Amino acid sequence: MCSLDNFDRLFSGSVSNTLERQGIAYASDIPRGRGKGNSLQTPCFSIPNQLNSPITQPLQQSGFRPMTDHQPRHVFISYVRENQEQVDRLCQDLESHGVNVWLDRHSIKPGSDFRDAIRGAIQEGHFFIACFSNEYTSKAKTYMNNELMVAIDELRQYIRPWFIPVKLSKCEVPNLRISSDKTLKDLQYVELHEDWDAGINDILSVIKPIPPEIQNLTSALRSEDRDVRGNAVRALRKIGPAAVPALVEALKDKDENVREAATRALARIGPKAKAAAVPALIEVLKDENEVVRQLAAEALGKIGPEAMPTLIEALKDEDENVRWAAALGLGYIGPEAKAAVPALIKALTDVDRNVREIAAAALGEIGTKAKLAVPALSEALKDENYDVRVAAAEALAKIGPEAKPAAANLIVALKDDDGNVRRYAAKALKKINTPEARKALEEYYKKSN
Repeated sequence: MCSLDNFDRLFSGSVSNTLERQGIAYASDIPRGRGKGNSLQTPCFSIPNQLNSPITQPLQQSGFRPMTDHQPRHVFISYVRENQEQVDRLCQDLESHGVNVWLDRHSIKPGSDFRDAIRGAIQEGHFFIACFSNEYTSKAKTYMNNELMVAIDELRQYIRPWFIPVKLSKCEVPNLRISSDKTLKDLQYVELHEDWDAGINDILSVIKPIPPEIQNLTSALRSEDRDVRGNAVRALRKIGPAAVPALVEALKDKDENVREAATRALARIGPKAKAAAVPALIEVLKDENEVVRQLAAEALGKIGPEAMPTLIEALKDEDENVRWAAALGLGYIGPEAKAAVPALIKALTDVDRNVREIAAAALGEIGTKAKLAVPALSEALKDENYDVRVAAAEALAKIGPEAKPAAANLIVALKDDDGNVRRYAAKALKKINTPEARKALEEYYKKSN
């Protein structure tokens, strides 16, 4: 059992029962996977002595070696020489706010291969700032284009903002392709030439100089040893909301145990993870690992209404696993997910029985605010799959007296082959409490005895 991850259960009834019926361990009961040991050489990550806290002790035990010559991860600045004066001002302003800037003129050591140094600096950079200008666009050839190509390759690996286009003058951002449907022009840029101070604040709002402890743990996420990466994720979880960007990066880890730990951590942080984690968690709904998908749904649900529009859209996904997890996430949101009721009603007729079951359970968690779904839930009592019928009956019981239109089908459900369907149908009819419902229950209890 994993004591680090005992979450408060948002689904105290129907969904936790539904998950068990589908053979899925509930989030708080999922054991953490074992690491592969320390057989690989662990990179030496820098960490100041004052950061040798209980948070980072598991890292040190798995090979994370503290150093005193800590240097925060840098922000790479790409520019053309003609803009040197403006770029120097940009660097000074960022450094005055605690940002570690990497500039080719100052950061390449004598005797180094400058191409290798630049490539490495871009790949290791926490952010990449591209300074575009009329001077840049007027050039037929410039080494800045080489830097942009390396940066675009790196950008494709990120979910969070990483590449920050900055305009030093009124100019066009180059139409360089990032993916089949996206170019650099699609990225939000900073008009530094229009209002310098406002532009610096805009940049800082994204960069947000990161505390050394988080920088070191983020570096640990690049270790070849999954024990180191897993311990880094668990240390980041203890830090809380400030660690969300690093945890979002960990969602793409090649090891499912690390991805699980990162998703679990974001679920634990919950509402404080806010919108920053939503796009990444939606991608995780497609994860090949069922437990990771479940945890992503829980994390989205705990983030709350901010995640609801994305979850509603995910109910239309062609992947049934994504639809299943989206319905689960909406159920975690509970009554505040009232706006999702029409989409969940549609999901009751999904071709996948697991999606239908979780959709019914989610409507039950929304409760009386889901009364619009009563006719559809009533029809779901006739579903060919008994798990769907159980979830529908339980949802109607949770909706209570507002479920009166389903009374006739609930009376029929008292004769269902499945005992759980009969039990929840009886519970719903007891709350409906019409003369017909009371008479049917009287006969049902007589036969039961």
